[in-house]
This record gives sequence, C-alpha cells and structure tokens, in this order.
Amino acid sequence: MMRDRFHNFPTARDTGTGFALAVNTSAGSVSGDTVPEFLLNIIRLIDKKGAMGKLEIPFCTSGTNYLVARAPEHPTGKKFGSIVRYEMRSSGETIYINTNHPRFFAIRQGARLLEAAGFRLIEVKEAKAGG
Repeated sequence: MMRDRFHNFPTARDTGTGFALAVNTSAGSVSGDTVPEFLLNIIRLIDKKGAMGKLEIPFCTSGTNYLVARAPEHPTGKKFGSIVRYEMRSSGETIYINTNHPRFFAIRQGARLLEAAGFRLIEVKEAKAGG
C-alpha cells in the first residue's frame, strides 16, 4: 500500500504541544504557537502572495466539514466550534477559518491549503514547541 504524502506528519498519537506548528514551503516559512494562529498565518501568506484565487472556498476537510468558508458554519448548518475571521487584502472579502482542530490536524490541513494555493511543501519542522 502506498503511503500518502503526509506520512511524515504528526498523528493523533502526537497530542499536546510537543511539536511545532511550523512548515517550510516554496512561498516561505509559516508557524504559529496555537492552531488559530498557525492557520491564520497560512491564510495570510497565501493572500500576501496573491494566491487566494486558487483556493476553492469553501475549502473542505471532508465531505461534511469546512476548514475555510464564507460563513462560519459547515454545509449542515452547524456552526464552527472555534473561528478566526479574516478579511482578504486581495479582495476585501471576509472568510472564516474553522480552528477547532488538534495540532496534528492543523498541520495536515494547513499543508493542504498551501498546496491548493500552488505552493510546494518542503518540510514540516520538527522543533519542539513550548518548553
């Protein structure tokens, strides 16, 4: 069986803050101390590089959940558990980032966002977060 391109990423077994929320991409490095900060910084980088138009919004994590949407809710109408509001500098449009995720999931979904925007993932940083 072929492993997916995220096989070196942290998994659900890697709980807590024992790993950094940080990636290196062809567009630059992105990091954050918390899941909301990390995902917001990814969106900021994509917007700064003028690649927001490449993202399909809403951006799904699965068939029934959104990571990024134009309203802070999933297609079922269920509200995001935790959100960050972002006004795109490229268009002035407001989008909402669902930040109600564990750290390992944020790294995977952040990498998916970057790839969808056309940026190549170089590495997931392995530095330990916190102390």
